[in-house]
Amino acid sequence: MGGSDNDGLVARLLDQATATGVPALWLDVGPAVAQPFDLAAVLPAPTCAWAEDLESEASAAALAVLEALARGDTPVALIAQDRLVVRRIRALLERAGVSLADETGWTLSTTRAAAHVMTWLGAATLGAGRDALIEAMKLEAASDAAALEDAWRHERAPPPLALHAVKSLQQRFVAFRGPGRRR
Repeated sequence: MGGSDNDGLVARLLDQATATGVPALWLDVGPAVAQPFDLAAVLPAPTCAWAEDLESEASAAALAVLEALARGDTPVALIAQDRLVVRRIRALLERAGVSLADETGWTLSTTRAAAHVMTWLGAATLGAGRDALIEAMKLEAASDAAALEDAWRHERAPPPLALHAVKSLQQRFVAFRGPGRRR
């Protein structure tokens, strides 16, 4: 079931199900966030491990997962691009007794959410061009993005609201990137 916190019908149905012992599934998608990636800006920065070959990469990834599990950092999501490495990581983790839910393949990569994340990351990259900024703005402030795009394409000064929106977005990218430069 799903609904808002103010949905009385949903609340009554859940109460009734609980009272009668009927299993119920409540999917809490969280509050609607106008700026969905701002919450990620407070997360720890990703770490990077260098590996000389696929076996070293798989071993390093499996070790990182095991260390996270030992710290109690669960659930752990592992995102990899090379299917051979993923299979090797899976084998190493299974050998260590770690149960996995493998979502390898197209499940996330073909979703609209994945496209939004990639658009956002492209625009957050240092030195991202105007097109990347416009595409990221279209995810949140379509009218400002359209005004900014029109002004930039016709080499005119953008309207003040559009300039404010792009500057605000760029400030949020700074927080998202965190301190220092990364390769």
